[in-house]
Formats: sequence, structure tokens, C-alpha cells
Amino acid sequence: MSFLHKCAIITGSSNGIGKATALLLASRGANVLIHGTKQDAINSVVQQCKLRGREGAVFPSVKGLIENEETLANIAETASSEFGQLDVLINNAIRSSFHDLRNAPIADLDAHFAIIVKSAVRLSQLCLPNLTKCKGNIVNISSVEALRPTDLRHSFYAISKAALNMFTQCAALEFADDGVRVNAVCPGATRTEILENMGMTNEEEINELWSMFAKIVPVKRVATAEEIAGFIVYIASSEAAMINGQCIAHDGGLTLIGLQKHVIEKASK
Repeated sequence: MSFLHKCAIITGSSNGIGKATALLLASRGANVLIHGTKQDAINSVVQQCKLRGREGAVFPSVKGLIENEETLANIAETASSEFGQLDVLINNAIRSSFHDLRNAPIADLDAHFAIIVKSAVRLSQLCLPNLTKCKGNIVNISSVEALRPTDLRHSFYAISKAALNMFTQCAALEFADDGVRVNAVCPGATRTEILENMGMTNEEEINELWSMFAKIVPVKRVATAEEIAGFIVYIASSEAAMINGQCIAHDGGLTLIGLQKHVIEKASK
């Protein structure tokens, strides 16, 4: 799957799955726009892309909160000016927090929708003209929590990802007239820096949590960011030209057992 001289935007690409996808696309010959909120992390990914990428490839970057219209406009405009074309848009920015749904602050639901759903919709609108010229495609990074209900106090995340999946399917129908495919990848338990980003600092506790997740997944391990990136890149490639409007679980079978607390507790023993 060569992406030689192809051009991609990846939001939330300064760490985790977004970073792994950026590095893989760079190694396949693509130009990639890197986005994040921390300049040091952005700079690090850009440098790694340059080391892995082809000679002459460009890796512009944009720093800013994805829920801000100014940031979205800057991403679209920077890609247009730096690339002159756009083949792939990967909407990967996330927000994740835990609340009891009985009394969860509605402001946090607004924040989830702004980051996960609204940013993907708006950036897709802004990028559609350039994607249309290249007959490109959009890959939205969703979650297995969009596919199965959960009672793990993670409802706002699940609700937002489910909305992202419905946007994926609606856009797939409408954008097909423009020659643009739209799909979503729904990762399961994937080891990234997400726990650290949520405030966990005890390395032993973090490792114990990932070990518990591994027991739950039918294949008895969690995914790596690089494995998820490989599937994202496949979906974005010409080899997946007939895949459109699909929200595909990449989860080791996790959705087969469900995401409810009593099921997970039983599976983890």
C-alpha cells in the first residue's frame, strides 16, 4: 500500500493512534499534517516523520484546540497551501472522562460533542472540496463503545462516538456523489498514553489495568497503536476502494462479549 506523494491530515496526531498512523503514512511516502495541543509533542512527531519519510516530503503542523473554529480553518488552509491537494482526512481527536450518568455535568457532554463530533463534521466540510478533486476519503476514529452499550461511567464518550458513527454513514451516502468515501474504525482496548493523559501516574496500577483489559478481550491481549494504524491506513488506501459507510470494529472480539460491567468483571477473573 504505497501512499507515495499522497497528502493526509490527521487530527490528534501528536500521540497514540494518531501518531502511529502519521508515522506509518510517512513511511509509505505520504505528506502528513500533524495536529495537537502541545507544541513539544507535535515537534517530536514531525521530526520522527521526517526521519521515516521520503526525501522531499513535507510535514506541516497546526497547534490548537480542535473544538475551535479557528483551529479547524487553520488545519484546512494549511493543508491546502502546503499540499495543494488532499487525499485522506483522518478525524482522530478525542475527549474522555468518567461520570455517573445520573448527575454528569451537561457541559461535559457539550465538550465531548464539540471535540469528537462537531470537529469531525466541520473539518470534513472544510476539506471536502480538496478531497473531491483527488477522489479521496475520510476515516473517522470511533470506538467499540459506539457499537455496544456500557455502564462503566463512560457514557458521554460512548454517546459521542455513536454520533460519529452515524455521521460516518450519512456522509458516506452524501459524499459518494463527490467520489469521496467515508468510513470509521472502531478500536477496542488499545495500549496508548490514554490512562496517563487522564491523570494516572502510578505505573504499576497502569500496567495492572492493561493486564485486566487483556484478560477481557477474547484473543487475550490488547491492541497496539501500530496495529490500529495499520488498519486505518488500509481503509484509507485504494485497496479498500469498495469499503464505504462502514463502522468496523478492530477489537480482538471485544464487542462479541459486550461492554457491561458484570460481563467485564466475569471475563477478567
